Amino acid sequence: RTSEWPDIIERDRAGRTSERWSMKGVSRDEDRRPMFHVETDGVQVSERLIPKLASGGTRLIRRFVVRTDKGRGDLYMRAASDLSITPAGGEGRTRRWDLGEGRSIDVRGADSFVRDGPDGMQELLVKIPLLFRGQDDAVFEGTFEVEMNW
Repeated sequence: RTSEWPDIIERDRAGRTSERWSMKGVSRDEDRRPMFHVETDGVQVSERLIPKLASGGTRLIRRFVVRTDKGRGDLYMRAASDLSITPAGGEGRTRRWDLGEGRSIDVRGADSFVRDGPDGMQELLVKIPLLFRGQDDAVFEGTFEVEMNW
């Protein structure tokens, strides 16, 4: 991926905004934790937030389920943007990245990599791992999680 990260909100010629993302609702799991559902460009994303208390800091686990009816290899998540993002362990679809100042991000279940972004920043990108699930209909689904430590 080499192109610039897209703006979240676009403006028409009159200056009005049109968001690409559409909120599709909130559900709760058995522990009453929220799961947020959004959609963009025929892709449905569900995100569950799970706080985790750990010695040495606070952590937040973000679990994602991504679904689409098209086989696509062009879906990425920007998990972080910082002046410096360095590999700190793991390999393949389980990697840890250091952002400095005691902050780190673990990516599990998806390939992740760092690229140079605008203005001297670096971006941590996660390639969405879509697999054909086709039980009742042709659907592709990917699950992964991003754990943030600060």
